[in-house]
Amino acid sequence: MLKNLIKATCIFLCLIGYANAGIILQDDKRWGYTISSFQPIGQSFTAEDSNIIFAFNFFISNNTYHSNTSALKVSLLEGDGLDGNVLGSSTFSLVDNFAPEVEPNNLQNAYKDVDFTDVTLTIGSMYTAIIETVGNSPYWGIWVGPNDSAYLGGTMYESRDGGRDRSIDLSFRITPKDSTPIANVSAPASFFLMILGLALVYRRKTL
Repeated sequence: MLKNLIKATCIFLCLIGYANAGIILQDDKRWGYTISSFQPIGQSFTAEDSNIIFAFNFFISNNTYHSNTSALKVSLLEGDGLDGNVLGSSTFSLVDNFAPEVEPNNLQNAYKDVDFTDVTLTIGSMYTAIIETVGNSPYWGIWVGPNDSAYLGGTMYESRDGGRDRSIDLSFRITPKDSTPIANVSAPASFFLMILGLALVYRRKTL
């Protein structure tokens, strides 16, 4: 019985791993950039999946004299850098769906997913996602990671200082099409996967 339980647990963990394969998350953040002061700001990455959803990590940078209705534009570029061909773009406002997670020291943390699944990427090739404001408002900011290059598959770019900084990454997330983040696997779904694992062990035993 114990042996079967161990087998079922292993199968369960494998299924969970399959459900979350390919997600890239650079969630470490040390300081923030006001987007309008550095735009366009970009993060290059190495494609691990053909169709992706890309998300930058936003915060409110300046809410004193500026409106939160200012639009933002995220574009996906071919290659490593700010000068590649534009493969897709999306313009949106965060005012209706900005629900930041409040962390210690009142840090705000909120990802905005942009669907680029209609663009087919070449696995192993490099691409760059860029963010810029529409109207040059300083209201919105974007989180920047540590100085030790937390993500090795790419780097941050920003136009004000001449482009590339090899030692810094933005805070970002890449979710493959049809992938389910681990936090989104609900208790019923987890229970179903465990039952499935037990069923597979039982089936193998009875054959």
